[in-house]
Amino acid sequence: PRQGMEGLLLGLLLWPVAISNRLVGRTTCAATVPRATSAQMRSWTKADMRSASLRLPDEVESLLSADTDRKTTSQLWAAFSTCYATEEDAIAAAKRNTGTILPYLNSPSNIYGSFAYIEQELGIDAAREVCRQNPGVLQCDPRAICQTSGADIARAAKAVDTVESLKLPPGVRNNLDKVLFFSGAAIVAKRLLIDCADRACGGTPLS
Repeated sequence: PRQGMEGLLLGLLLWPVAISNRLVGRTTCAATVPRATSAQMRSWTKADMRSASLRLPDEVESLLSADTDRKTTSQLWAAFSTCYATEEDAIAAAKRNTGTILPYLNSPSNIYGSFAYIEQELGIDAAREVCRQNPGVLQCDPRAICQTSGADIARAAKAVDTVESLKLPPGVRNNLDKVLFFSGAAIVAKRLLIDCADRACGGTPLS
Protein backbone atom coordinates (compact mmCIF):
# COMPACT_ATOMS: atom_id res chain seq x y z
CA PRO A 1 0.00 0.00 0.00
CA ARG A 2 1.07 3.59 -0.65
CA GLN A 3 0.94 4.41 3.09
CA GLY A 4 3.34 1.59 3.83
CA MET A 5 5.70 2.76 1.10
CA GLU A 6 5.66 6.29 2.49
CA GLY A 7 6.53 4.91 5.92
CA LEU A 8 9.42 2.95 4.45
CA LEU A 9 10.64 6.06 2.63
CA LEU A 10 10.51 8.07 5.86
CA GLY A 11 12.62 5.39 7.53
CA LEU A 12 15.13 5.51 4.69
CA LEU A 13 15.32 9.28 4.94
CA LEU A 14 15.78 9.30 8.72
CA TRP A 15 18.27 6.43 8.81
CA PRO A 16 21.10 8.44 7.18
CA VAL A 17 20.49 11.26 9.65
CA ALA A 18 20.83 8.90 12.58
CA ILE A 19 23.93 7.31 11.12
CA SER A 20 25.39 10.72 10.32
CA ASN A 21 24.80 11.88 13.88
CA ARG A 22 26.59 8.83 15.21
CA LEU A 23 29.46 9.35 12.80
CA VAL A 24 29.75 13.05 13.62
CA GLY A 25 29.79 12.34 17.34
CA ARG A 26 32.37 9.60 16.90
CA THR A 27 34.55 11.74 14.66
CA THR A 28 34.34 14.75 16.98
CA CYS A 29 35.51 12.62 19.88
CA ALA A 30 38.23 11.03 17.77
CA ALA A 31 39.50 14.48 16.84
CA THR A 32 41.05 14.74 20.29
CA VAL A 33 43.11 11.59 19.64
CA PRO A 34 46.16 12.14 17.41
CA ARG A 35 46.13 8.66 15.86
CA ALA A 36 43.55 6.34 14.35
CA THR A 37 42.29 3.71 16.79
CA SER A 38 41.73 0.05 16.07
CA ALA A 39 38.34 -1.68 15.88
CA GLN A 40 36.83 -4.87 14.58
CA MET A 41 38.21 -5.65 11.12
CA ARG A 42 35.96 -5.26 8.12
CA SER A 43 34.99 -8.49 6.36
CA TRP A 44 37.69 -9.36 3.83
CA THR A 45 37.40 -11.96 1.08
CA LYS A 46 39.99 -14.62 0.41
CA ALA A 47 41.15 -12.57 -2.56
CA ASP A 48 41.60 -9.56 -0.28
CA MET A 49 43.76 -11.60 2.08
CA ARG A 50 45.94 -12.70 -0.85
CA SER A 51 46.33 -9.22 -2.32
CA ALA A 52 49.76 -7.63 -2.75
CA SER A 53 51.30 -5.52 -0.01
CA LEU A 54 53.58 -2.49 -0.05
CA ARG A 55 55.80 -1.03 2.65
CA LEU A 56 54.10 1.78 4.53
CA PRO A 57 55.81 5.17 4.23
CA ASP A 58 56.76 6.83 7.51
CA GLU A 59 54.10 9.49 6.95
CA VAL A 60 51.43 6.78 6.78
CA GLU A 61 52.84 4.92 9.77
CA SER A 62 52.40 8.08 11.81
CA LEU A 63 48.65 8.00 11.12
CA LEU A 64 48.19 4.54 12.67
CA SER A 65 47.70 3.42 16.23
CA ALA A 66 49.98 0.77 17.70
CA ASP A 67 47.29 -1.91 17.50
CA THR A 68 46.42 -1.35 13.83
CA ASP A 69 47.41 -4.48 11.90
CA ARG A 70 50.32 -3.57 9.64
CA LYS A 71 50.05 -6.55 7.30
CA THR A 72 46.51 -5.80 6.16
CA THR A 73 47.17 -2.06 6.21
CA SER A 74 50.13 -2.57 3.88
CA GLN A 75 47.82 -4.50 1.55
CA LEU A 76 45.38 -1.61 1.57
CA TRP A 77 48.24 0.80 0.96
CA ALA A 78 49.38 -1.23 -2.06
CA ALA A 79 45.89 -0.94 -3.56
CA PHE A 80 45.42 2.69 -2.54
CA SER A 81 48.72 3.88 -3.99
CA THR A 82 47.82 2.55 -7.45
CA CYS A 83 45.06 5.16 -7.62
CA TYR A 84 47.50 8.08 -7.57
CA ALA A 85 50.23 9.26 -9.90
CA THR A 86 52.87 9.57 -7.16
CA GLU A 87 53.50 8.34 -3.64
CA GLU A 88 53.26 11.93 -2.44
CA ASP A 89 49.75 12.23 -3.84
CA ALA A 90 48.73 8.98 -2.16
CA ILE A 91 50.17 10.08 1.18
CA ALA A 92 48.30 13.40 0.97
CA ALA A 93 45.05 11.55 0.24
CA ALA A 94 45.60 9.13 3.14
CA LYS A 95 46.15 12.07 5.48
CA ARG A 96 42.94 13.60 4.21
CA ASN A 97 40.93 10.42 4.78
CA THR A 98 42.76 7.87 6.92
CA GLY A 99 39.77 5.54 6.92
CA THR A 100 40.59 4.53 3.36
CA ILE A 101 43.66 2.59 4.53
CA LEU A 102 42.33 1.10 7.78
CA PRO A 103 41.53 -2.63 7.54
CA TYR A 104 38.45 -2.37 9.75
CA LEU A 105 36.94 0.28 7.46
CA ASN A 106 37.99 -0.78 3.97
CA SER A 107 39.24 -3.66 1.83
CA PRO A 108 41.54 -3.96 -1.22
CA SER A 109 38.67 -5.15 -3.40
CA ASN A 110 36.74 -1.96 -2.67
CA ILE A 111 39.71 0.15 -3.74
CA TYR A 112 40.61 -1.83 -6.86
CA GLY A 113 37.00 -2.25 -7.94
CA SER A 114 35.89 1.34 -7.36
CA PHE A 115 38.92 2.82 -9.09
CA ALA A 116 38.61 0.45 -12.05
CA TYR A 117 35.03 1.59 -12.60
CA ILE A 118 35.86 5.30 -12.27
CA GLU A 119 38.80 4.89 -14.65
CA GLN A 120 36.57 3.09 -17.12
CA GLU A 121 34.06 5.94 -16.96
CA LEU A 122 36.40 8.93 -16.93
CA GLY A 123 39.89 7.85 -17.96
CA ILE A 124 43.00 7.51 -15.79
CA ASP A 125 43.76 11.21 -15.25
CA ALA A 126 40.21 12.21 -14.34
CA ALA A 127 39.86 9.14 -12.10
CA ARG A 128 42.98 10.16 -10.18
CA GLU A 129 41.62 13.68 -9.82
CA VAL A 130 38.37 12.30 -8.40
CA CYS A 131 40.36 10.28 -5.85
CA ARG A 132 42.43 13.34 -4.96
CA GLN A 133 39.32 15.42 -4.39
CA ASN A 134 37.46 12.72 -2.50
CA PRO A 135 39.60 9.77 -1.32
CA GLY A 136 36.54 8.35 0.42
CA VAL A 137 35.16 7.23 -2.94
CA LEU A 138 37.65 4.34 -2.69
CA GLN A 139 35.71 2.95 0.27
CA CYS A 140 32.64 2.33 -1.88
CA ASP A 141 31.42 -1.16 -2.69
CA PRO A 142 32.12 -1.54 -6.44
CA ARG A 143 28.71 -3.14 -6.90
CA ALA A 144 27.11 0.05 -5.60
CA ILE A 145 29.29 2.67 -7.24
CA CYS A 146 28.75 1.17 -10.68
CA GLN A 147 25.12 2.28 -10.41
CA THR A 148 26.33 5.91 -10.59
CA SER A 149 27.61 7.61 -13.73
CA GLY A 150 31.19 8.80 -13.93
CA ALA A 151 29.96 12.36 -14.43
CA ASP A 152 27.96 12.23 -11.20
CA ILE A 153 30.92 10.77 -9.30
CA ALA A 154 33.14 13.57 -10.60
CA ARG A 155 30.60 16.24 -9.64
CA ALA A 156 30.25 14.79 -6.14
CA ALA A 157 34.04 14.69 -5.69
CA LYS A 158 34.32 18.31 -6.75
CA ALA A 159 31.58 19.26 -4.30
CA VAL A 160 33.34 17.45 -1.46
CA ASP A 161 36.64 19.12 -2.36
CA THR A 162 35.04 22.56 -2.50
CA VAL A 163 33.14 22.28 0.78
CA GLU A 164 36.06 20.68 2.61
CA SER A 165 38.09 23.79 1.83
CA LEU A 166 35.64 25.77 3.99
CA LYS A 167 36.16 26.17 7.72
CA LEU A 168 33.74 23.56 9.05
CA PRO A 169 33.69 21.51 12.28
CA PRO A 170 35.83 18.33 11.86
CA GLY A 171 32.83 16.06 12.39
CA VAL A 172 30.96 17.64 9.49
CA ARG A 173 33.96 18.03 7.18
CA ASN A 174 35.12 14.43 7.61
CA ASN A 175 31.70 13.01 6.72
CA LEU A 176 30.81 15.14 3.72
CA ASP A 177 31.19 12.21 1.33
CA LYS A 178 28.69 10.21 3.41
CA VAL A 179 26.23 13.12 3.52
CA LEU A 180 26.35 13.49 -0.27
CA PHE A 181 25.94 9.73 -0.74
CA PHE A 182 22.94 9.51 1.56
CA SER A 183 21.36 12.58 -0.05
CA GLY A 184 21.57 10.83 -3.41
CA ALA A 185 20.21 7.62 -1.89
CA ALA A 186 17.22 9.52 -0.51
CA ILE A 187 16.39 10.91 -3.97
CA VAL A 188 16.53 7.42 -5.48
CA ALA A 189 14.38 6.04 -2.67
CA LYS A 190 11.73 8.71 -3.29
CA ARG A 191 11.70 7.89 -6.99
CA LEU A 192 11.26 4.16 -6.36
CA LEU A 193 8.85 4.21 -3.43
CA ILE A 194 6.67 7.26 -4.04
CA ASP A 195 6.89 8.46 -7.64
CA CYS A 196 6.73 4.89 -8.93
CA ALA A 197 4.18 3.56 -6.44
CA ASP A 198 1.45 1.49 -8.07
CA ARG A 199 2.88 2.04 -11.56
CA ALA A 200 5.79 1.15 -13.78
CA CYS A 201 8.15 4.16 -13.75
CA GLY A 202 7.61 6.21 -16.86
CA GLY A 203 4.71 3.98 -17.90
CA THR A 204 1.07 3.38 -17.10
CA PRO A 205 -0.35 2.43 -13.69
CA LEU A 206 -0.12 -1.25 -12.88
CA SER A 207 -3.36 -3.18 -12.60
